[in-house]
Amino acid sequence: MVFPEGVRASKGQMHMSPFKAGIGVLAKELNVPVVPVKLKGLYELKKRRQYFATRGTVSVTFGEPVTFDIRMQPTEIAEELFRRVEEL
Repeated sequence: MVFPEGVRASKGQMHMSPFKAGIGVLAKELNVPVVPVKLKGLYELKKRRQYFATRGTVSVTFGEPVTFDIRMQPTEIAEELFRRVEEL
């Protein structure tokens, strides 16, 4: 699992800056499907200093696997992945 934001969101929201291009480099060079994943509820746990989640406090949403054309630039891949995670 890769967290392509490069920073932790200060208020739990998905960071509004685009994903770092490194995720695009990995997807392009490895030429493997990438599964977009959205984690929700972890910030609230951290805020309460709760280190273990109870049932229903955290959700994990998986998107459809996507394989990118190797002719795409890493930044284009990162932008597309950001869009897909936002839509989850």
